[in-house]
Amino acid sequence: MPSPLKGIHLSVRVPEEVMDKVDRIVLATDRNKSWVVLRALTLYLEGEGGGILQDAAGLEALDRGDSIGFDEAMDEMERLVDEIEVQRAVG
Repeated sequence: MPSPLKGIHLSVRVPEEVMDKVDRIVLATDRNKSWVVLRALTLYLEGEGGGILQDAAGLEALDRGDSIGFDEAMDEMERLVDEIEVQRAVG
């Protein structure tokens, strides 16, 4: 994980109960607040945030016309299923 000291400064208001949890984690892990908050933000971006970014990229691709029709997609799926069935039969 990148060092929080070499990044961009971020100022954010959080509910007191969120900060209380951060403080308790700091005490329990012997890490500093920057590390805990950066870790939480990183995990969010890899999980839920990553899904949102993938969805946005997909919508942008559709807006650009980067898509295939239903019949073409079904043909490709059928080809893949056939390929897997052959692999299972062989080995």
